[in-house]
Amino acid sequence: MKIISIFLIVFSFLGCANIKTSYHSAHGIDYSPVNTKSQVQKIQELSQGTQEQKNSAIEEIKNHSDKYAPAVFFPVARELFKQGKMDEALFWFHAGRIRTIFDIKRCTDPTVKGAVVILSRNLPSEFYKKQAQNPDLTEKMIFKAINWDKATPYNYDPRWIALHGIGAFQGKLSPQLVIPEYKWGLLADQNRRKYLQTSLNILQRLRSKK
Repeated sequence: MKIISIFLIVFSFLGCANIKTSYHSAHGIDYSPVNTKSQVQKIQELSQGTQEQKNSAIEEIKNHSDKYAPAVFFPVARELFKQGKMDEALFWFHAGRIRTIFDIKRCTDPTVKGAVVILSRNLPSEFYKKQAQNPDLTEKMIFKAINWDKATPYNYDPRWIALHGIGAFQGKLSPQLVIPEYKWGLLADQNRRKYLQTSLNILQRLRSKK
C-alpha cells in the first residue's frame, strides 16, 4: 500500500486545498489527538507563502524550535539554502534528521523508518553537492545540531511520526504509539552518539577523496 501522510502530502506539493490535520482510519481508530495543524501551517507558509511569510515562519520556528516536530525543519533548511545561507541550512537539515530518527526509534510502528529519507528529499541535489564539498562546515553544523538537540526540550507531540506508517492506514497501531517515556532519555543519548559517529565516518571518507 502506498504510504501517504499529512506531511507527505504537503511535501509532495500536490496542491491539495483541504489538508487534514489528523487521521481517522477506516477501521474506526481515531488519531485526531495527534494534532499537526501548526506544523502543516508552517510547512505551507514555507512552501507556498510570500517571501515575507517565509521569513516570518523561519523566525517563529527558530524562536520556538522546541514546539515543532522535526518535519518542519526540512523546509526551513530548503528555504535558507535558497537564500544562500548554507551554514544555517546545514544546521536545520541535521537538526531535522537527528530528531526525526529519534522519533522513528521511539515509535512503536516500525514502518515509519522511511520517513527520514522522504523528508530529506525536500533539499535539492545542489544542497547535497555543496554539503559534500564543505566537510569542515558540515561537521561544525552537525556538532551544533547535536548540542542543540541535547539542550532543547521535546515540547511537541512525538506521535506525529506514526502518521507516516502503514499501521495508521490499516488500523493496526497499538494504543501506545510511542515507547514509554522513561526510556526516551537514554535513547536520545544513544541516537546523538550514533548520528555523530556515522556522520564523522562519512565526512572522513569525503575528505580522503580530495
